[in-house]
Amino acid sequence: MEMSYNFTKVIFSFLTIIALAQSAPTPSPPQASNTNTNTNYIRNKCRTATYSKLCYQTLYPYASFVQTSNLNLCNAAVTVAIQGVRSANKTIFNFANQKGLSKMDMAALRDCKSDMRDAVSELKKTNSALKRLKGRDRQFQWANAKTYGSAAESDIESCRDGFAEKKKISAVGLNIRSSLLLVEQRISNALYLINHLY
Repeated sequence: MEMSYNFTKVIFSFLTIIALAQSAPTPSPPQASNTNTNTNYIRNKCRTATYSKLCYQTLYPYASFVQTSNLNLCNAAVTVAIQGVRSANKTIFNFANQKGLSKMDMAALRDCKSDMRDAVSELKKTNSALKRLKGRDRQFQWANAKTYGSAAESDIESCRDGFAEKKKISAVGLNIRSSLLLVEQRISNALYLINHLY
């Protein structure tokens, strides 16, 4: 009798464990981290940009800010463009302070410094317009962002062209044009993303 009771108790305990195991919630499969989601979003958006590789390389560090927002991505792209202009401006400033420059190089560098200031100003206006897109005049501000961005691109082109008009480009001119090429590409990518914002 005692053995029968113990056997029944064991069976009951075993069945209870099985029932609890079956009723326990099934663990959800692990989700991709937010970082992966954000970087994949940037990669997909940059894939069709004018300079897709540069687009992703310069914007993926902003993944936590961008998340999966088209507007945040545009703001980040403009910020990257501003950083590029400022970096190139330092290069121009360093060359402008060198001795032994030709008069043509000096004149081109002087014009370039003015162009760079204008480019930074236009890009800041671009960011300001993007920040106003949530208002009633969204279309107007969107158009402004495109206009200001295009103006900044023209400023950089003007700077580069100042060194291309001579029959023989100096070493200074070649260095300036090379540094400005990446700046132009950054602005071009920002404009592409702005144009495809909606």
